[in-house]
Amino acid sequence: MSVKEEILDVLEELSRDEFHDFRWHLQQQPDILDGVSIPKSHLEEANRCETVDRIVGKHHQQSVKVVKDALRKIHRNDLAEKLSSSNTGAALRNAWEITKGQTGQFVNFLEKCGPQKLEKTVHVLNERIRMTECIQKLQERIKLIEHKQTEIKQTREALKKHEHEMKKNKEFTVEVDELGNEEFNKFKWFLWTSAAIPKSHLEEANRWETVDRIVEKHDQQSVKVVKNILKKIRRNDLEKLCFLETVNFPSDQCESAQSTQHHPFSHVVLAPSSGHYTNQQQQSLSHLLHDALIKHQL
Repeated sequence: MSVKEEILDVLEELSRDEFHDFRWHLQQQPDILDGVSIPKSHLEEANRCETVDRIVGKHHQQSVKVVKDALRKIHRNDLAEKLSSSNTGAALRNAWEITKGQTGQFVNFLEKCGPQKLEKTVHVLNERIRMTECIQKLQERIKLIEHKQTEIKQTREALKKHEHEMKKNKEFTVEVDELGNEEFNKFKWFLWTSAAIPKSHLEEANRWETVDRIVEKHDQQSVKVVKNILKKIRRNDLEKLCFLETVNFPSDQCESAQSTQHHPFSHVVLAPSSGHYTNQQQQSLSHLLHDALIKHQL
């Protein structure tokens, strides 16, 4: 879980009055670098999600400390300790491992090198730092690629395993409880923080436009993305969207699937064997999501 999500979980436990006092104390806390606090105008009408964005955008690595200080000032030490226990251990272990490794490398480097001019030593150290950063970025990239490859493999195995069952069950129904405006705004917030959809594409988007953005960005992963975000906003009752599994039928049936008289989710056009939607299939899925989400005011 990211720092943003952990802070949001803590703020969700505050009452309305406590949250109001919390924002007031935030305005009194200057940043450690520039000595300037978050402006009152940025917090006065901000909801919990927007408040988290303001904190992280202003205080960066000091965000957890700032939140803990404000919680203690409103006498919610229990929440401050909860946030502390979830971050301190991991942060200290990470800091120790980095410090120990880099110190060892530095000592080995000094032992191998004879006396050098200070300028050359500084230059070499700077080059090593840049090289270390490049290696770290490359390792992160490799892990991301491996993770995506694992997801693709698991998806293919699941489709193959349930292919016979899906051919027998070509009609699914899903009952979706409606989300209020505040929950819908939180849903969009998670989209741009964790689903790689730019904030500018979602900030003013209504439900129809939001569905379009999801399908355009995530293709056959759209349902999975929606499921994950529903879990994060604690709407597990809407996780029935997991039944939107693949149902293969020829592209010439797309039109009839859109015009069916059953529930909006009674037919879903899924990716063909190539692993990608055709344009017609993508439009069909988008229309079906539109009909269902708008009907139930998701």
